[in-house]
Amino acid sequence: MWAILVAGGTGTRFGAQVPKQFLPLAGRQVLEYALELFAASPLFEGVVLVLPQDFVSEWKARLQQGPWSRVRVTAGGLTRQKSVQKGLQLVDGQAEWILIHDVARPLVTEEILRRTLAGVQETGAAVTAVPVADTLKKSDERQYVQKTVSRDRLYQIQTPQAFSKSLLDEALEWAEAKGMDATDEAGLVEGMGHKVRLVEGSVANFKITRAEDLEMAAALLEKRKSVMSQEFRIGEGYDVHAFVPGRDLILGGVKVPFEQGLQGHSDADALLHAICDAMLGAAAEGDLGKHFPDTDPQFKGVSSRVLLAEVTRRVQNKGFTVANVDATVVCQRPKLAPHIPQMREIIAAALGVPIALGYADFAGGSGSAWRAAS
Repeated sequence: MWAILVAGGTGTRFGAQVPKQFLPLAGRQVLEYALELFAASPLFEGVVLVLPQDFVSEWKARLQQGPWSRVRVTAGGLTRQKSVQKGLQLVDGQAEWILIHDVARPLVTEEILRRTLAGVQETGAAVTAVPVADTLKKSDERQYVQKTVSRDRLYQIQTPQAFSKSLLDEALEWAEAKGMDATDEAGLVEGMGHKVRLVEGSVANFKITRAEDLEMAAALLEKRKSVMSQEFRIGEGYDVHAFVPGRDLILGGVKVPFEQGLQGHSDADALLHAICDAMLGAAAEGDLGKHFPDTDPQFKGVSSRVLLAEVTRRVQNKGFTVANVDATVVCQRPKLAPHIPQMREIIAAALGVPIALGYADFAGGSGSAWRAAS
């Protein structure tokens, strides 16, 4: 399954100096919310971000480091349909399923993604929707009411929308042959006579089109954060690496002078790995190997500080924040006491917690083990 995030619009209807997907929302840009959810999700093999041409270079540079390198960036076309076609050009040829989402819907959730992916298995096409709740009126050309329209079985269509890749390719070719330029991929599939499955969306998954929508989205994000903050979880991580000659010893993000280093695919910082596992476990997100497998060449030699920062973003994306970390290193040598203050600073900075809370306790003993609780 591949995801295409559509962010190629210029947002002229919004009236802002920059496209709406780049406007600030609760301390971040609008598009970052959907981008982080999709990039962190294990549901997708890859993600394509379609942007206006003027923003491509900037975002390619921002996303090329560490785990973000799985996101591919391309410039969009003049219309949404053309932008989707441009995005499809960067999708791996073996992809079977495509999910499309508009980044102007920043409050999409993992649950909505899973429902959409389940729905597309039935007919090869699924679209997120919510029942129409308001009374509908039809007017004449002078804006006088002609009649009340029944809202029975009427739905507001949202994104994400998901399709088998072969069906989506066929629909886009069909539309191009007919000279059609649709704003909704499901509409093209429907126009071909193919069944489209409706999947339960959410009223919170609205599209930002007006300035007041930003205010509403900010309020909902704050509420979501408040609800999640009331749920306190504890995770525990444990990591062990063998000593090998010829490698630097990196612990807690610090290069510790020693004749041997730790063996591993990344920089093998077992202390930070244990903290990452504790955080992921508390958030019910598996372990480090699930998100950053040692079979993936992009993580070869990567700094574990990059991994810790990314894990922090992922648990924050689920609404959690780290309150405290208690980490213990069990070893006989080298002496770690001189390096503890720097380790504390690095860990606290990565987690975004005060130094008094981002602390590490170290105890001597035999063998080599790293344990962290968060």
